[in-house]
Amino acid sequence: MDRRARRITIVSTMVSAIALGLACYFWGERGYAIAWFVSLAVAVGALFAISIPRVIRVTDDNIEIRCIVEVTYIPLSELHGIRRVGRDELNGMICIAGSYGLFGYFGVYLDLKRRELVRLYCKERDNIVELTATSGKRYYVSCFHADKLVACVTETAQPDN
Repeated sequence: MDRRARRITIVSTMVSAIALGLACYFWGERGYAIAWFVSLAVAVGALFAISIPRVIRVTDDNIEIRCIVEVTYIPLSELHGIRRVGRDELNGMICIAGSYGLFGYFGVYLDLKRRELVRLYCKERDNIVELTATSGKRYYVSCFHADKLVACVTETAQPDN
């Protein structure tokens, strides 16, 4: 994770711990309120943890973005464009469903500049690659070797001569 995501994760964890401490202090006699809060916090944390992108794999037919429970396939035949983008590309986006900094940046976002929904699979705000499908869907992924990903996809997507 990048520094910003780490800070957001630490601050949100601290706020949750303080809220749990206050709940224990004020409602210590009634264990159901504390159990409800802990169950909700664990469920939200687990949903974020299983949605973190783990692996980006390029095969002969498609690009696979693998999370723990979800796999997104982008067929190379439907890939319209791929380019590396800077970190400022994420500035005009609002998180609709997903995480904006808690364990990374992933989920469905609204791009205010183009007024469309995009999918993010980013652990950090650096080394971001934009994938555009022929249907108009856009995906943003982050990986350690963004230039290698762009080169590999363009090499694989081009037909042999």
